[in-house]
Amino acid sequence: MKTIIIFDKYAGYMVGGAQRSLTLLVDALKKDYTVKWIGADVKKSFTSKNYKIKNVEVTRFSIIELPTFPYLEYVINRRRVKKYIEQLDSDAIFITQGLWGNMAINFFKGNKKILFIRDEYQLGSIPIIESGIKQIIKSIYILLNSLFLKSISNDTKKAISNKNLIIANSQ
Repeated sequence: MKTIIIFDKYAGYMVGGAQRSLTLLVDALKKDYTVKWIGADVKKSFTSKNYKIKNVEVTRFSIIELPTFPYLEYVINRRRVKKYIEQLDSDAIFITQGLWGNMAINFFKGNKKILFIRDEYQLGSIPIIESGIKQIIKSIYILLNSLFLKSISNDTKKAISNKNLIIANSQ
């Protein structure tokens, strides 16, 4: 039986629509594939124990969590993600999503890779929908994170140019 490896920082947690739809997709594939879930050991971003999906067994690896600074957290944890992903079975089908999916798909050594792009954050773009003082504060926040956002953007460009299967949520 072929193996599918699912990587998502929040694998096994029902924290949004992206995790819900990926879980439903994988449930439909279980009859034909062996499924292995991989995710981060998240503790600070939310009350994780309240959001765990029952009957989804996830192999977790430790990360340095900075929930207030998710783009810095992304850069700081690159080496941890790389170390973990590079050791995976390259014959498997690798499916990933979310902000960390960009780097993960680039680190996977196999040829069968699928990246779900769910929102503009994953493309390194932070929309500014605020107005007034909140708009100014968010603009400063984006400026301070520009170096980290550049890393995300580079990872996304590389993932797309490596001819992986990319499935976008919208245009």
